[in-house]
Amino acid sequence: MSYRNIRRNAKKRMASAISRHGTTASLVLLGVLTITLFTLSALTLIDDVRHLVEAAGGAVSAQWTPGPAKTSSLTARVGLPLVSGSTNRASAVSSVYSDALGDGWENASWDGTVDFAQGSVVRAGSRAVMWTPTPGNGGWGAFSLWRQSQAGELDIAAYTNFRFHIRGGAAPEKAKKFGVSLNGSAGPRIDIMPYLEGGSVSSDQWRLVDVPLSAFRVSDGRVARVIIQDTSGVTQPPTYFDDIEFYNNGAAPPPSTVSVTVDVDAGADVHPISPLIYGISTSGGALPYFRDMGVSLVRWGGNARTRHNWEINASNAGSDWEFRNLAQAGGDTTPGKASVDFVNRNKAAGAESLITIPTIGWVARDGNNNSRSTNVPREGGPPLSPGSEAIAGYDATTNRNATSVRSFARKNGPFVYPPNAGDGTVYQDEWVSYLKSSLGGAQNGGVRLYAMDNEADAWADDTHVDVHPVRVGYDEALSRFLEYAEAVKAVDSGAEVTGPVGWGWTSLWYSALDRGNDGFATHADRIAHGDVPFLPWFLQQAQAHDEQTGRRSLDVLDVHFGPQGNLDDAKRLRSARSLWDATYADDSWMGRGEGGPYLRLIPRLKEWIAAYYPGTKLGMSEWYQANGVETKMVGALAVAEVLGTYGREDLYFATYWGVPAEKSPAYWAWRMYRNYDGAYSRFGDVSVRAQTSDLENVSVYASKDSASGELKILLINKMSQAEASVTMSLGNFDTGNMAKIYEYAKNDLGKITELPDVAPEAGRIQVRLSPYSITLVVLGPSTTTVPAVR
Repeated sequence: MSYRNIRRNAKKRMASAISRHGTTASLVLLGVLTITLFTLSALTLIDDVRHLVEAAGGAVSAQWTPGPAKTSSLTARVGLPLVSGSTNRASAVSSVYSDALGDGWENASWDGTVDFAQGSVVRAGSRAVMWTPTPGNGGWGAFSLWRQSQAGELDIAAYTNFRFHIRGGAAPEKAKKFGVSLNGSAGPRIDIMPYLEGGSVSSDQWRLVDVPLSAFRVSDGRVARVIIQDTSGVTQPPTYFDDIEFYNNGAAPPPSTVSVTVDVDAGADVHPISPLIYGISTSGGALPYFRDMGVSLVRWGGNARTRHNWEINASNAGSDWEFRNLAQAGGDTTPGKASVDFVNRNKAAGAESLITIPTIGWVARDGNNNSRSTNVPREGGPPLSPGSEAIAGYDATTNRNATSVRSFARKNGPFVYPPNAGDGTVYQDEWVSYLKSSLGGAQNGGVRLYAMDNEADAWADDTHVDVHPVRVGYDEALSRFLEYAEAVKAVDSGAEVTGPVGWGWTSLWYSALDRGNDGFATHADRIAHGDVPFLPWFLQQAQAHDEQTGRRSLDVLDVHFGPQGNLDDAKRLRSARSLWDATYADDSWMGRGEGGPYLRLIPRLKEWIAAYYPGTKLGMSEWYQANGVETKMVGALAVAEVLGTYGREDLYFATYWGVPAEKSPAYWAWRMYRNYDGAYSRFGDVSVRAQTSDLENVSVYASKDSASGELKILLINKMSQAEASVTMSLGNFDTGNMAKIYEYAKNDLGKITELPDVAPEAGRIQVRLSPYSITLVVLGPSTTTVPAVR
């Protein structure tokens, strides 16, 4: 080892000792550090160590003992003073493991065994961790630690870096690859190699991995889990870890306050906000707390609804659960009970209902979990021949008979109740008739929206390949939609029908049949239809059909959309801009495909509607911006960002894929729009213009309440550590009243807090936003006349 490296490593080890032990008295002995080095470097190294410690305000005594073969032993004793009322940045450290697990941490590893007390291979102290992967697991196991529930998440605001030492067993270099992540799926997995001394894991020496926390982007400032995962894809030898910790490298803290200007114009961009954008997707129906949460619409949807048999309350979720049938309504087979109970629960919570109509042609024959499909291919493909329902190597007949009965759009006969559950057929128009007779029509308190199935473009390559292995093409998608939409409208003409309910971004451009063997590169089905992207073609065909029949089959263009790829907190919040922003380049695979990098989803779809079927509304029956982080503040911010966007961009309805737990951060984000004061006061029902000077850090959405005349402005501070000092100008809105301020912030995740009122001055108002917060400013009413709502 070179003299320069000896000095650098010795200084690192001394700095580590200083930061690891902290201060507890006026002068604390931090410990003894012994380093073997070339004789001629000893005196210089003593000066280096003394300079390092004295710079931290401490003292050092060191003894140099000459040794044989031009080596010496340096022993240093280090102490740091305790400064009352201040924190020494060099002492900012939180130990995860050092001879033993740190306070609040416990084992959460998988595909391997962990020994926290082995002492044969040790870097410092008397113990180190040995992680032994399970033989034959093919890699991908992990050494993982998480915070005990009673300990709570670790606040990492005081730290800048995460580091640990690693030593691998004897194995080829390709077998010693690791990634590290904080908070599991909520943060990116970082390849350790760029942060690893020497660039590789050594089998005969310890090497330091030191990663800046900025690389993880844990922007909510809290960590619940540490994962060091094998990424080699092959079984690792035993691997050792030691001195795992968060620490502060002495870097300057970020600014504590950022100034932002916001311009609100109550007379510009005026349009209604649909109350149906505050929806949730859950087939069980509204939960009691949905009323306080302000949920406006509940969707009966998802993969299991594709094969729902309303006559016996049974379904099959396909690949979501081993292609097994499952009972609903607690096993009660009273016809229609599951769906009627669903709607009644929603009514009790003040919410409208959306029901998914199966169009696949096969529904569950029973609710027996032992009724299942077997020998199912991993993916579907094109038909063996035109019109065939089989693909190369697979015919669905056996599995259809094992799990399903036929389902048709129309009965073409008198509706009866109860239906004949033993005739081997189910009729969807008879179900709609039962719902209408039991609950009222769509215009009289019944089911308001009917979706024509769910993600048909995923049936053959994911969810329902066991009964529908042929990939759905342009023609099949349209014919199934029209057949079932007309059947619904024939029974309840006031109902609104949504479609085609594709799974995501590729659903805008291609059919499932376009996938081919080259990932849509050839897209032969689209070429056969004039090379027109799928959704514009679908809109064109629906309009042409409806002009002939004189009645709309398609009321709402219904899509699914959400962020893709590994999401850290900052990317999760930033990705909401793909919904609307023509200047935002999406950095996932979507941005690299057709229509990228500027996705601007909602404006794009509205342009297609205007061009190909004017008057069609736009809905999003699945979005999932906060999935996996609903219990964190970043989940609340993500929900607030998307709900605000839907209101401003004039979406007709939206249902979130998931159910935020009662009093979770995501729940409180809903309440900031729907019940911010506990008295069911809501964000306004009319959108007006609001612009921010710093979109990266502060978002703003503004509305007017048509009943009270109040102006309501919702601001989101996306900075986890810095306050935002916001100066707002108020155009076309005069008020002499004090502004009420409501805040939901990371420093109190249990409630919305009403802050002291703020007085506007000369058409402006000054507001301070806490780090990671949602703030609602309520002003009004105005004495200024503004344009009427369009």
